Amino acid sequence: MAQRHSAHLAELAEIGMVMARDLRAEVEAASTPEAKAGAVARFPAIARCVRHCVALEAKLSRDQARQDRE
Repeated sequence: MAQRHSAHLAELAEIGMVMARDLRAEVEAASTPEAKAGAVARFPAIARCVRHCVALEAKLSRDQARQDRE
């Protein structure tokens, strides 16, 4: 089950990174300050999702290493 969870987290993190890159492109291409602000406003939620996925992946890895030692 840990491998499945890890795979899901990795996929979610990658989806989040794709979305973050798309937002970066949207910010760079924005033709109005309002459009730019809208894209910038969506970024923190996506960044938070990616950070959580990475943190959970690290936790799963630590937990597995601890189980292997025991």
